[in-house]
Amino acid sequence: MIVSPTLTRHELRFVIPDEEVCARSSALLDMLVDGGADPAGLSYEDLIPVAMKMKLTELACEALDKGIPLDEPRWTLTRNGDVEVIFLSEEVNDLVLFRVTVL
Repeated sequence: MIVSPTLTRHELRFVIPDEEVCARSSALLDMLVDGGADPAGLSYEDLIPVAMKMKLTELACEALDKGIPLDEPRWTLTRNGDVEVIFLSEEVNDLVLFRVTVL
């Protein structure tokens, strides 16, 4: 594998605590019920992927509004219910600006 300085990606990792993960998933479930959906067989845990996609989209849009270009974030659900998020960028300065102004 060839590594080029122009292809280097920098990472910003942060954690969304399980309380926020649960609250966002539960709020999404409530929105579905309020909209007339039948949640039979669904729990807030089933909606975690959708709720986290919505949260990360909000963060990415806020970054773009501030002129901070970032790659699509990656995330994983940890064993204790937290979500570990990784944003990538070619420029470390963009990640620092994102951390200071958005997070």
